[in-house]
Amino acid sequence: MLQVKRVGWLTTAILLLTACAGLFGGSAQTGAEVDLQENGRIACTAACQERGQCGTRLDNSQVIFASSQAPAVENHDLLFPGGTNVTINTSSRQVLEVIATQEQFELPFYQVTTPDGQTGWVAGWCIISP
Repeated sequence: MLQVKRVGWLTTAILLLTACAGLFGGSAQTGAEVDLQENGRIACTAACQERGQCGTRLDNSQVIFASSQAPAVENHDLLFPGGTNVTINTSSRQVLEVIATQEQFELPFYQVTTPDGQTGWVAGWCIISP
């Protein structure tokens, strides 16, 4: 389980226990591995899947969980279709904590806008270079 510690807000969140099938198995790097700028693609990567940040609908289409207000790993209020090309508006590094071990690490979150105008925050595990 993960916990988000937001600098200045002391807000915490727990990682969702949701899984999805990996859609993008290629060599594209995620936003957790490199700093992405300008453009990206929302993807249910293995890392995104393992951390419960994406899911599969009954029709087998994939969705990435997002938050309209701030970076989050739970209590998402948006779903973005997997494979959607997005514009990256900004990024924010957040400190996450594995609750079981209290290990802490930083992860970038990206505020993105989809072609249909929806804006939300996604974890760096769930966005790849275009």
